[in-house]
Amino acid sequence: MVTSIYPDTDLLGEPSLEEMFAEPIVRLIMKCDGVKDMDLRGQIDRVRQVYRSLEKSQ
Repeated sequence: MVTSIYPDTDLLGEPSLEEMFAEPIVRLIMKCDGVKDMDLRGQIDRVRQVYRSLEKSQ
């Protein structure tokens, strides 16, 4: 099993979005690219909605 140093990770040891957005390097890259976390969250939510609708249709 993959382990993580973060207490709030999912079962596979992947960091949550909150943990990723808290990383200084991620913040710096997002700033350089002109990406706001709220915009990225919105896009991720839209992808989740489409994925869920596809799962339900199968």
